[in-house]
Amino acid sequence: MSIAIIMSGGVALASLFFTLGMGYNTDVMSYLFGSIYTLDATDIYMVAGVTVVVILVVVMFFKEFFLLSFEEDAASVSGLPVKLMNMIITVMTALVVSTAIKIVGALLVSALLTIPVAISLLLARSFRSSIVLSVIISEIAVIGGLMLAGVFNLAPGATIVLLLIGLLIITLVGKKGFTT
Repeated sequence: MSIAIIMSGGVALASLFFTLGMGYNTDVMSYLFGSIYTLDATDIYMVAGVTVVVILVVVMFFKEFFLLSFEEDAASVSGLPVKLMNMIITVMTALVVSTAIKIVGALLVSALLTIPVAISLLLARSFRSSIVLSVIISEIAVIGGLMLAGVFNLAPGATIVLLLIGLLIITLVGKKGFTT
């Protein structure tokens, strides 16, 4: 996870510096670095549809995903169809990634999937609260990143990811302060 965070941060910084020096050309860079500004009604419906599907699948298979996430062998022994459940997780991840690419870009989508989870794992006390907290953190970062990108004319994907990394650093420092 740390490699994904560091790599995403580097790409986000490069994108941010590019926009500061040369302006942000959404036509050329939208699929690499993303641009929510180029979304149309069809894209919004697609995001909403994928969101509904993912939420329904998570609600339907919450206990199975919980067991599979923590102990795959125990899930198999208890009769859970592990291969099918792994396939469902893979398909849901592919749906989210393919939808998120247009918003934050192909190079930054992994950060939006990993950094909120890393933060929530540091703060949450249960699997359920970790899921809820990671969604809340993602929403805060996306809304805050879009606001900052709009005000300062920055690349939205890079701004969102750098905001997430900032939240992760604040969380790590805060947790370190509480444990010493």
